[in-house]
Amino acid sequence: GAEIVSGWSDGRVRSFYPESGKLKFVINDAHVDGVTALAEVSRKTSSNSWTLITGGRDGRIRGWRITSSHQPMIFSIKEHRAAITALRVSNDATKVISASADGSCLCFCLET
Repeated sequence: GAEIVSGWSDGRVRSFYPESGKLKFVINDAHVDGVTALAEVSRKTSSNSWTLITGGRDGRIRGWRITSSHQPMIFSIKEHRAAITALRVSNDATKVISASADGSCLCFCLET
């Protein structure tokens, strides 16, 4: 793959080149209390950008547009009352299902 993406308890998302282990990018302050889940929306071959979905200990779910030089947040929602424990993107890349330590699972659309 082109990169290895990981979420950290310090609230950052870090991406590394797999061959060298060198840092590719960092999203500082992705989540205040730590990143607890990650999901990638299928990459489009005609675009140089892709979408990363992150979940935090605070119950927030955020979306990030990832490019070679920028990683802006494109949405942030807070529907869970506890940490996000899992994120799954549907096969058609139109929905995300989130699970939380509060015992709930939610489904939301990525399309506007």
